[in-house]
Amino acid sequence: MQMANREKILQLLSQYAEVPSIKMDDMLFGSGLNLSSISFTEFVVDFEDLFDIDVNMERLGADVKSVGQFVEVLEDHLS
Repeated sequence: MQMANREKILQLLSQYAEVPSIKMDDMLFGSGLNLSSISFTEFVVDFEDLFDIDVNMERLGADVKSVGQFVEVLEDHLS
């Protein structure tokens, strides 16, 4: 189940990052996926809708830099 969720998260994220594929060690911002704050917010809203949960935005602080870290936080919300 967790791998299926991870795939859904990565697919959704690639749509907002407008890239064909994403690696877990890609950086979310800056020289990585270069997500805008608007795209990031839209992603979170769609993620919440897709999984019918509320994301604690405080857990998505500045220490979350890579896609892998981001996915781990999101998977924690699903447990």
